[in-house]
Amino acid sequence: MTEMDKHMDTQSTLVESRVGDVSVLSVTLGDEVRTRITTLQDQFRDVFNKYLNPDGSETFFISPHVFQIIAGIIPIAFKQLNAKMGAGDSLQSWEHENISAILGKALIPDSLSPTLSNARAIARDVAEFHAGRGRVVIRELCTGAGLATAMTWMEVRKAGAEGVTIISTDNALESVVTAALVLSIFNIPHVIIQGEVPDALFDFDGVVLQYMDAGDAVRNEQGRSKQYSVVFSDHGISYFPQKVNDEIIGSLLGMLTERGVMYVCGLEPDVTVALQYPFMIREILFGRGLRRDAYTQIRQGRERTRAKGDEQSVIYDTTVVGGRTAVTRFYTPESAGLYDMLHAFLFNKDERSLSTCVLYIRSIIGVVRTTKKLGVEIRSPIEHSLRFVGGLMEGKYDASAIPPFEDGKRVARTLRVQMI
Repeated sequence: MTEMDKHMDTQSTLVESRVGDVSVLSVTLGDEVRTRITTLQDQFRDVFNKYLNPDGSETFFISPHVFQIIAGIIPIAFKQLNAKMGAGDSLQSWEHENISAILGKALIPDSLSPTLSNARAIARDVAEFHAGRGRVVIRELCTGAGLATAMTWMEVRKAGAEGVTIISTDNALESVVTAALVLSIFNIPHVIIQGEVPDALFDFDGVVLQYMDAGDAVRNEQGRSKQYSVVFSDHGISYFPQKVNDEIIGSLLGMLTERGVMYVCGLEPDVTVALQYPFMIREILFGRGLRRDAYTQIRQGRERTRAKGDEQSVIYDTTVVGGRTAVTRFYTPESAGLYDMLHAFLFNKDERSLSTCVLYIRSIIGVVRTTKKLGVEIRSPIEHSLRFVGGLMEGKYDASAIPPFEDGKRVARTLRVQMI
């Protein structure tokens, strides 16, 4: 073990405990790193709210320096968990790069926007249709870096749910350990198990991270007559073959409670991202922190021309690369806020931080690279899943795409299905 490994080992600890009669694991951050993370989050909150959360509401964010800390802990925490679960030495360098890039979405508002919107929509659904019913049990497939997991738990709790249990499954141990670290940042209780989820954990107030194949997990719980108020998958089951995707969706719809709802978010396979980095750098350097108003005017102008039949995207500039629509520029409120914030890190005396600006630029490049790579791997796009649900028992489900397909090309879309 290197000296660096010894140091990082003190930053997280794998804890064995029991929930009732069930033996579980969890990842606990060391006191030193937890204090450091809390300080960095507090320091970043004001600038984040100023540029990316103008209404000042309580919302999800990760400081770029906290992201850097967590990315550094992942390999060591993985080794600790792997030693207990015997998953094999599967965390290769490219996998670490991938999971770090997926975690890096937390720094890129445009990448995070659909996930956060869905988490808030789930919270509204729970408040409207499940108030007064006791514990809300939510099923997630394909945990990823745990960003959607954390956001959904936080938003549903904010909506006033009496108790929230999220059962989240992934067959990649590096995803499980990354999610555990993300949940720890926000003090969200979690446990880690391998294989079937024992009945006792369906009453656990927090997140159950299940290391198991998603299809096997769904079949197991279907046989045990489990029911959920919400099921969701954020950039997960869309990568599955259509036969597997359809089997999972059909099974989960049968496990929803009355007025239960499903959200499936995925990249669109015919849209990629090819950012014009010179444009982005120009906006950061010379935008003078005024991109929000400028982009609002651009969107308003495009909405007027679109109403007259112009098919140009309201929020993107696009081109065609390899037969796919490629987004070259974003004109969203999120991108405007990000450019204004990065400008402030370079030029505003009270907010200047070159290291933070560099971390953001690196994260943007990493997320774009990963989006390009993963987009072509989509095998069950949202359009397919919408057609599949439409072919099920008519009148039983209300299904729609968010945003609607008539709104034009998007990098990502969500399937929403509700029991009628």
